[in-house]
Amino acid sequence: MDFETPPPTPPIPPTEPPDEPFDPFDDPNDKPLSIPPLSPPDAQPKFTLAPESNREPDTEAEGRPKRGSARDRYERRKQQASPTKAKSSSARRQINVPQNINLPKIPGGSLTLIGIVAAVIFVVLVVYVLGRVRNNTLETQPNAVWLGTEWTYDNHTDDQIADLVKKMRDRHVGTIYAYVSYLQFNGTWRNEDKFDNIKTFVQQFKKAYPEAHLYGLVGVPASDAAHPPRLMDVNLQQQVADLSKRLTTEFAFEGIFLDAEPVWDGDQDFLALLRAVRAAVGIKVPISAAIPPDWSPSNPTIPVPPLIEPNTEWKKEYKQSVALLVDQMAVMVFNSGLSSSADYSQWVAYQVSAFADAVGELKTNTELLIAIPTFDAAPPGHDPAIENVDSAVEGINVGLQQAGANASTVKGLAIYADWTTDDTEWADFQKVWVAK
Repeated sequence: MDFETPPPTPPIPPTEPPDEPFDPFDDPNDKPLSIPPLSPPDAQPKFTLAPESNREPDTEAEGRPKRGSARDRYERRKQQASPTKAKSSSARRQINVPQNINLPKIPGGSLTLIGIVAAVIFVVLVVYVLGRVRNNTLETQPNAVWLGTEWTYDNHTDDQIADLVKKMRDRHVGTIYAYVSYLQFNGTWRNEDKFDNIKTFVQQFKKAYPEAHLYGLVGVPASDAAHPPRLMDVNLQQQVADLSKRLTTEFAFEGIFLDAEPVWDGDQDFLALLRAVRAAVGIKVPISAAIPPDWSPSNPTIPVPPLIEPNTEWKKEYKQSVALLVDQMAVMVFNSGLSSSADYSQWVAYQVSAFADAVGELKTNTELLIAIPTFDAAPPGHDPAIENVDSAVEGINVGLQQAGANASTVKGLAIYADWTTDDTEWADFQKVWVAK
């Protein structure tokens, strides 16, 4: 998404509906996005698991297990989310049955018949009850969508919310990234005066669509032309963490959708931000994150965008580091700057297989959603004649085949965005993805 004027990233589309200025992060001094930079900042460190000074000591040699890794934290979250029943501390009490009991005599044939009838009735009842439970269970739809301020900031009747929910269900959309705010460079949250409206929307939406996953979208512009990278600021990290906690406790969102851009390979400050949010919201609150694509893959067989520095990508190890800290990754496969649909589909296929392979190798429950574009032209990065629902899904299907067993990590698609998607694009989405 567009964070004021993020320099070292290719052009990113707006995150607010069209009645707002083009840039959702629209301070009076905002400037329109021009052309993407050719390379990430030189100061960006190469990926390491952790700086030597901050790395946990290796205690295995001392006979004690290592603690504090992201994987360990993930396993603890998984265990606490699905606790096993504790064994009883006391032995089961046995009942002494008298040995000499005189039972009335029942003819053998009648006893057998009664037993058969009772068994049949029991089986029928079990099947009936299970069928009712199964039919009444609401299944969460697998796809997602960015939802704009026209819903979260404005007041709506229950009927209007019900109409929105019907459209989401019909389109198999069960995860909602609902726009909340972004952290401005002056250190304040944008549109805090709308927070009460957001709380009202959450109440209405959850009542109308209880099985949906509703995430509060928090934007964090990491840098722009006038501001150096700032994710290393521990005060900023805590500020984001504090709002994230409020969104799950005070606002009643189910989870957090964190959109920090730009983030380059090996950015330890982004990992620190994720850890801060996790510490604030706890292990049971799902965290999703907007993830950049591998803009310019090092794989020589993949088309390379002309305006992007070669080898601008996240290494597998960094993808995995992020995956261990979140529950869901929305990989944004757009703004490639490519000039043909065939090249774009091939580029998308690579993104799907590369991220699926990296996450699948971890054997965790972290989900992948592939975010596809439905917005208007935003040159030079996005041309809707090249990047659209059809060409994106074509690439996604190829990528899923290439990923093999790791394709199971991809749970669905994410539409960017609700306010930019017209009826034709929704129809295309249902035809080429939902109906398949």
